[in-house]
Amino acid sequence: MLALCLVPALPAVPHQLIVPFFKDDGGNIVDSVPPLGGVAGFVVVRNTRGESVTMYLVYTQADPSGAVVMQQAVPFTLAAYGVVNFRPTKNDPIEGDSRVVPNMLPGLGSEGSLTIIWVGGPEMVSALVGRYQQLSSGSDMDHVLF
Repeated sequence: MLALCLVPALPAVPHQLIVPFFKDDGGNIVDSVPPLGGVAGFVVVRNTRGESVTMYLVYTQADPSGAVVMQQAVPFTLAAYGVVNFRPTKNDPIEGDSRVVPNMLPGLGSEGSLTIIWVGGPEMVSALVGRYQQLSSGSDMDHVLF
């Protein structure tokens, strides 16, 4: 006797990685660092799954009056097991193919925050992993995104 057991599909829920603060006011990278006095910020995201994942980038920044501006979510699809390394405020030639990742809106400064959102069931919790790296002529730092 064959018994059919129906299991309800688990609902899709949003997952996220957060860059709580970035600064990216340096020019294009020259000899491994931005020009003197500038800071280059890089966001690195890796897809750990064997299927493409669409992530939605939500930038938040302050306008000249100090009011917080949250941009509309912009989609970007990351290929299976793909990695993207991008600067959030500009298209630097060092980014290579990653220049296609949407940047935050120009004209509102060079710092802000970024929330990367993707949707899926519990199996998608760790579909995307990432880090933020900041380089200047005097120092560098990086941290894992949660």
